[in-house]
Amino acid sequence: MPDANGFLHLSDAPPRIEVECAACPRRGSYSRDRAIQAHGDVMLPDFIGIVSRDCPAHRHAINGNGCRARFAQSVRGGG
Repeated sequence: MPDANGFLHLSDAPPRIEVECAACPRRGSYSRDRAIQAHGDVMLPDFIGIVSRDCPAHRHAINGNGCRARFAQSVRGGG
């Protein structure tokens, strides 16, 4: 369920969370339950930041060509 700011949390996501980059071939698949154990029930935008923090494209964010990590599937309606 969205929080007061309208954000969903990891607990709202499906059991498998697929993340991909729109700018490069990087992608990953994460267990929702393991992600919650490791990072807490963080907001989904924060989870993207956590899993993409080692992306080499982050250093290019100033000129608009930075990391473009995103969810590869809908994260609504977890269970």
